[in-house]
Amino acid sequence: MSQENPIIASPTVIIVDDDEAVTKSLRFLMDSKSIRCQVFNSGVEFLEAVKKQPPWLQTTGCIFLDVRMPNLSGVEVFGQLRKLQPNLVLPVLFMTAHGDVPVVTKVLKDGAYDFLEKPVSSERLLARLDDCFEHSRQRLQVALSRKDFAERLRTLTEREMAVMARLYDGLSNKEIAELLGNSVRTIELRRATIYSKMGVKSSIELARLLQSSDWQPPPFTGKDMKDTPDDAPAGGSAAPKGKPGRPPKASSAAGNAAIGSPDALRD
Repeated sequence: MSQENPIIASPTVIIVDDDEAVTKSLRFLMDSKSIRCQVFNSGVEFLEAVKKQPPWLQTTGCIFLDVRMPNLSGVEVFGQLRKLQPNLVLPVLFMTAHGDVPVVTKVLKDGAYDFLEKPVSSERLLARLDDCFEHSRQRLQVALSRKDFAERLRTLTEREMAVMARLYDGLSNKEIAELLGNSVRTIELRRATIYSKMGVKSSIELARLLQSSDWQPPPFTGKDMKDTPDDAPAGGSAAPKGKPGRPPKASSAAGNAAIGSPDALRD
């Protein structure tokens, strides 16, 4: 059975509040709009759930967090949440019945999405929810793209990583071959394999992918990488044993164009 795409999945609203009247009211509102909802009556209970990595951490939605709760305040819960989930996708909306400017200032500086003062009208709350849902979709898209990039990067061998780094520096196939002690043909083949593994069709696409992922090329150590079979992926896992598959043949145009050169535009 295929898994539900988290980007288009129905959002989930997480409510963390010790006030039963508030949680009942919010749950009723969510149910009336067919919005999935989960309630926690204390910050401690919520953080224990977060430690178990529930599915709703990696989907769209938002977290309603009350400021004043026993044992752990909302601000303390938020601080621990940020440590447990530094790349949290779900926006956090703080709620309080007491106007507290210093608290508002602190949580917004620390990354909270918004601050609502109780009682909150249904209209205003639902409007903020729509904003939160869209914001979480954008965050989740970025997170998934970065995860996919990291997984693809781990499939590259050390030699392929060295070639990609030099391509990113704008070197031509001939220059890379001379630098690494390879033949031009070997660089052409490795370049084609890099395109295949990274899911791109040209040097321009590869450059955009690397730039959007804030990739930093590893420093060149001057290591000789002569024409020998590739070893394990640079990510650390061993390459499968047996006869390696032959990479797709690169075209001469793609093979001789460096990422930073005008010829790359014709890939």
